[in-house]
Amino acid sequence: MEASEEKTVAVSEVASSVECPVCHTANQPTETWCTECGFRLDATPGEAPAEVEEAPIATLISEADGRAYPLKTGENLIGRSPEADVLISHPSVSRRHALVVIEDGAAYIEDLGSTNGTIIEGKPATARTRIGPGMRIRLGEVTLRLEGSIAEVEETPAIEEKIAAFLIAEDGTKYPLHAGTNTLGRRSDNSVVIPDPYVSGRHAEVIFDGNTWYIKDNGSTNGTYLNDERCPPEEMKPLKDGDRLVFARLTFRFRLADTETESADEPSTETQQET
Repeated sequence: MEASEEKTVAVSEVASSVECPVCHTANQPTETWCTECGFRLDATPGEAPAEVEEAPIATLISEADGRAYPLKTGENLIGRSPEADVLISHPSVSRRHALVVIEDGAAYIEDLGSTNGTIIEGKPATARTRIGPGMRIRLGEVTLRLEGSIAEVEETPAIEEKIAAFLIAEDGTKYPLHAGTNTLGRRSDNSVVIPDPYVSGRHAEVIFDGNTWYIKDNGSTNGTYLNDERCPPEEMKPLKDGDRLVFARLTFRFRLADTETESADEPSTETQQET
């Protein structure tokens, strides 16, 4: 009788794997540590601490609808541009309207050549200006109120600025100029307002640095001319008493204040006919 060979089939039981609670890798049940990330498989992972959002140092509040626009330390661009930190979708607001800078606990605002201007507490912002809590800022037709833990603005007594020079129009109108930067253009927040359609909103600047007077065209559409020569945009050209300036189609004479006063005080040389 032929002996029959019995085949033995070894059946191995497949045990369930153990999933790592951190990286979710399947590990053999005999493993103590995760083969992928090294986490102990019988331990409970701690929860990651929730990120705490830092409160803004200051906020601009819309007086129309109460919407809050948070401000961060450093530069905050305000405008209609999608890149603005404070995005205000109003047609009277320029794409890059103004810049708020917060540094050393104080806040400052600067108009960026906007079409409709920046008004602070009823006064046009013609240069970088300090602002504080409770102050109202109007950008075009949008009014915002500044709130936050920033330094108050101390009121300083107004100091009457001495007139240092004049721009004299062809009709004899005198526009006073002061030391520093005098902006000139069609917009109402300029130092010298010229409501002529051919003059740009922020057409040019007349600058006195303490030693020399300069004229600087701000990239105007119709140009600035010094003694019949067009001034290159953004280039400061020295001025002297009596120089002829043309902004678009309007002509002015630049006169130093002392010289103009002396001219006004000189007696008339005209002789009167006796009757």
